[in-house]
Amino acid sequence: MKCPDDLDDDARIEWNRLMVCYAEQNTNVVSTLDITMLRLFCESYSRYAKAWRTWTNTLQGKAIGDDREEQWKIDKCTKLMQEETKNMKFIAPELCLTISGRIKAGLFAVDAVKEKDSDMADQLMSFFGSNGNEDDEE
Repeated sequence: MKCPDDLDDDARIEWNRLMVCYAEQNTNVVSTLDITMLRLFCESYSRYAKAWRTWTNTLQGKAIGDDREEQWKIDKCTKLMQEETKNMKFIAPELCLTISGRIKAGLFAVDAVKEKDSDMADQLMSFFGSNGNEDDEE
């Protein structure tokens, strides 16, 4: 999938990194239906990266500022990093960016079976696509 033109540099770098990772997985985990979630993840990553750079480069990674203004900047950066970390942790499993997300999607089982039996792999994908509930097909 092509990176949206309006993403900033940090978000664009993360988008492209994710697309390479998905391509290496050799599965069709994401589609154009996932653009909004991918965008949210990459934008969150970008905000985190900017706050982290400010905190490490400008504020030298301090936890305690030398004055009120510096402490305000430190608090702002650390709060933003915490918020964006929560956002990314929430979105990541949905995009199969975590082990638990990949297990939930059945990717490990399907990859193991693909080598031996492509029909069985298709059946597994169908099963996992219905959230493991065989009654969904009725």
